[in-house]
Amino acid sequence: MTYAFDTLKFTQRLEQVGVGREQAEAHAELARDMILADMATKADLLTLEAAIKSELQSETAGVKSEFRSEMAGFKSELRSELSSVKSEIGAFRAEFGSSKKETDGALRELELRMIVKLGAMIAAAVAVIAALQKFL
Repeated sequence: MTYAFDTLKFTQRLEQVGVGREQAEAHAELARDMILADMATKADLLTLEAAIKSELQSETAGVKSEFRSEMAGFKSELRSELSSVKSEIGAFRAEFGSSKKETDGALRELELRMIVKLGAMIAAAVAVIAALQKFL
């Protein structure tokens, strides 16, 4: 694509403000050369776009690879922690089962002692009632 710089208009404007014709033309040529030298062409932009796309794809691939690697590490840690928790739950169940058996045994023993005491209290109450009937 071709870009135009109106050197005639530039020269005329400089002449209007009092700059001589030769100097105005020199300024116009210098301005044109400097402006057009720094201007990017369509080809320049396409080349830059391709370079940016390539770099972006490379970076994206790197990030994906790093992400997958970290996810694999997290999965491994999670599995390890899950295994540890399962072991702790198993140990707790075993301990709870043992404690439950001990507690059940202690409750049965307490129940039997309470039945014996209740029987003794009933027997004493019957004896007191029988004694009271003899005296009354």
